[in-house]
Amino acid sequence: MLRLLLPLLSCLPLAASADGYSSAPGDRVTLGHEGLSLSAPDASAGAALPFGSPFHASMAALTTVLGHEFSVYLPEECPAGPVVVASFPRTLDLIYQEDRLVGWMLRPGSDLTTQAGVGIGSPVEALGGLVGLEVFDSSLGWEFRAGGLSGLLSDAAGSVDHLWSGTVCIFR
Repeated sequence: MLRLLLPLLSCLPLAASADGYSSAPGDRVTLGHEGLSLSAPDASAGAALPFGSPFHASMAALTTVLGHEFSVYLPEECPAGPVVVASFPRTLDLIYQEDRLVGWMLRPGSDLTTQAGVGIGSPVEALGGLVGLEVFDSSLGWEFRAGGLSGLLSDAAGSVDHLWSGTVCIFR
């Protein structure tokens, strides 16, 4: 399936915002509770990739920044129903339903963060500034929810081990 997608992705125009921003290698990907955002390294220009963004447009923009090393798969089961996952190794999984971006999950070892700097390895204290922080023991381990983000902690007072937002395939 990947071989079929790569030619399509290379022919698509890059995602552009109303002010003319187009993603480029070296740009920054920032995680958010409503999707992702892209920006130039100096933050002089950027564009949002909100949940609901079409598959081809979001993948064209993200492969420009994250590279063309990714896989696409269809999980056999997902509590949210049928989804397609585009996985960038060591970085990010993007979840799509009906050709629309509906969620993201950080991959272990990813260095992507939210605008507030929250990412894999962030101490639980870094979550304190997020709206409505809840930390609780679940069947998955020490889980948290805050400001539209969710994830798992190494322990109740530890660091962020997993981080996601939107619709994801999590079994409780």
